[in-house]
Amino acid sequence: MASTIRWKRVASGGFFIELTMFAIVLPMNTVSPQATYYSVPLLVLLSAVVWGYWAARGADGRFVLHGVLVAIVASAIYVALTTALAAPVPLLFHLSHGLRLLGGALGGKLASRKAGLGRR
Repeated sequence: MASTIRWKRVASGGFFIELTMFAIVLPMNTVSPQATYYSVPLLVLLSAVVWGYWAARGADGRFVLHGVLVAIVASAIYVALTTALAAPVPLLFHLSHGLRLLGGALGGKLASRKAGLGRR
């Protein structure tokens, strides 16, 4: 039996990644824009791990795919917002999308291990 994608969790996880980033980055940017600039890649990675894990947790399979899809949704939201606002985006932030995908995959992998499927 093929496992199904938990689309509500995927969409919610992607939204929560971006919500987490805004909740941390906006206040941080008022204190130190330079610290914000250099911490965004790590924050992107960590939030994708957390929300990728959350979305994949309890899935009946394809855990890593769930995590990666969460990261793709978050990246789509980010690109849509920055495009709609015509906001200038530093190159480092664009490169962070790769870290977001890696984090989502890692979150899915962690969820598969928790489910006892990580050593297959």
